Amino acid sequence: MFSLGVSIWSSILSLSGLLRKIQSRLKLLNTVAPEYNRKYLFVRRYELNFFLSGLRNLKQSLISAKQALNRHLIELYSEDVINEWFDLYLTPIENQINTTFIEFETVSNKITWPRRPLT
Repeated sequence: MFSLGVSIWSSILSLSGLLRKIQSRLKLLNTVAPEYNRKYLFVRRYELNFFLSGLRNLKQSLISAKQALNRHLIELYSEDVINEWFDLYLTPIENQINTTFIEFETVSNKITWPRRPLT
């Protein structure tokens, strides 16, 4: 029982670090391509693709960490309690990641731009 508690604590601790990395990456993406730049589709594509690629990797790590935590929690809690915990702490960040990919999809696919000044 003690080792199960340590496993859960360890999984949550690593998940917490991963969530901080994801938040940092999302903030960086909004710095690289602020709303104004996204509106007019003016971004540095190489930089944007680099950060989006990193976010994809973090999303995959989040999925793996969630599955690992679920394996530990299922031994101690019922499925509805686990789902509630995930919905409270992980679903909002997953939704934010998915929204970010949708927002940046048109920007990252842009290959031609109008001349400035923008009117």
